[in-house]
Amino acid sequence: MPANQTPPSHSYTPETWLFDFASRELCTGTAGIQLTAIESLLIKTLMLNEARICSKQELISGIDKDINNYKGLEMCLSRLQSKFKDTFGERLFRSVRNRGYCLVQDVKSVY
Repeated sequence: MPANQTPPSHSYTPETWLFDFASRELCTGTAGIQLTAIESLLIKTLMLNEARICSKQELISGIDKDINNYKGLEMCLSRLQSKFKDTFGERLFRSVRNRGYCLVQDVKSVY
């Protein structure tokens, strides 16, 4: 959209967020955030299961941790959510009570 043109206030077009696993970056055409290795693996796991909810066990397995002993998942998810919200002003994923987490943004992989 040209700089001198403003979008109509009544229309909302969801953005597609681009995820580059190799560079560990999540971005749009206007901004990007650098991710840690674990944050990248979390997004990758959520993307592969975008049609359904990822359980905590699936997410822990997706970051190559022991599902019986790893206690840091919520902390990692909280940091990722904060990083995304601080940069883009929106939530990246949501929790589904007693089931797990799912993406609320359209995230596509870049190769």
